[in-house]
Amino acid sequence: MTVVDPATGRTYGPVTEGDKCSCSPTKGKLRPGDTAPYFSVFAGIPEDADQLGVQIPSVGLFADVPVA
Repeated sequence: MTVVDPATGRTYGPVTEGDKCSCSPTKGKLRPGDTAPYFSVFAGIPEDADQLGVQIPSVGLFADVPVA
């Protein structure tokens, strides 16, 4: 998963330490209608960003996601 700053087009990936990702492990595939919790930690996102795009491989881009 990556996030995209729509103001600059810059993409950000999850924070990593060595080969460890600061994110949920991914297991298997989701089918239509399935849900699963997921988290990722991102660094370097501009403090004034109030919305980002969230790009999920094999799913697509979710635009205008509020930043908390």
